[in-house]
Amino acid sequence: MTEQITIPEVAEENAKTRIDAYITKQTEDLSRARVQKLLADNAVTLNDNIFTNASYKVCIGDKITIKVPPLEVLEAVAEDIPLDILYEDDHLIVVNKPAGLTVHPAAGHAQGTLVNALLFHCKDKLSGING
Repeated sequence: MTEQITIPEVAEENAKTRIDAYITKQTEDLSRARVQKLLADNAVTLNDNIFTNASYKVCIGDKITIKVPPLEVLEAVAEDIPLDILYEDDHLIVVNKPAGLTVHPAAGHAQGTLVNALLFHCKDKLSGING
């Protein structure tokens, strides 16, 4: 379900701050990169008009609202992707990661990542976070 967030009206001390930085500062859960994506996706309104310019410097009295769609849950799937393994034992693996290989699944890169390759290579031996 989409959440609508109303950002506090811009006060004098925040004037001339980039809109992406201002929104990030005013919210708890939105990174600057996420705010920039929301701007690009027409999810931000400035003074009741859809707004997309992340470098705009806010002005005193600007009113900003954001429609934040729920995050897409990504589940990494094992893929048979060749790895250049320099060293491996029961506790450690050292990989020569080629340039351009995305490290972990994210929006736009759900497949073909180093994590997908490691899941395939290590099978059930790969620990999770704090594992």
